[in-house]
Amino acid sequence: MLPDVTDFLALLVLLLGSAMVGATLTKKIRYPPVLGFILVGIAIGPFGFGVVTDLELVNLLAEFGIVILLFVVGLEFSINKLREIGGTALIVALI
Repeated sequence: MLPDVTDFLALLVLLLGSAMVGATLTKKIRYPPVLGFILVGIAIGPFGFGVVTDLELVNLLAEFGIVILLFVVGLEFSINKLREIGGTALIVALI
C-alpha cells in the first residue's frame, strides 16, 4: 500500500505545483488564473504530454476539486446577491 500512497502524493505535488506556476504566469499576462489551471491540466493530462496516465486517479481528483469548489461557492454565497440577480438567474435556469 505504501507505493500507492507515495505515487498519489507525488502526483498531487506535481499537479498543484504546476497549477500554481500556470496560474502565476497567466496572472502576469493579465489573464484569469483559471486559464492557467486549464492549460496545465491539458498539458500534463493523459491527452497532452501524458505525465498523468491514471484516469481513475484523475477522476478522483476531479471529484475532490468539485467538492472544494462547491464549498468555496457556499462560503461566498449571499442572500442579498441572490435577491439582486434573482429574476435573471431564474430565467437563465429555466432556459
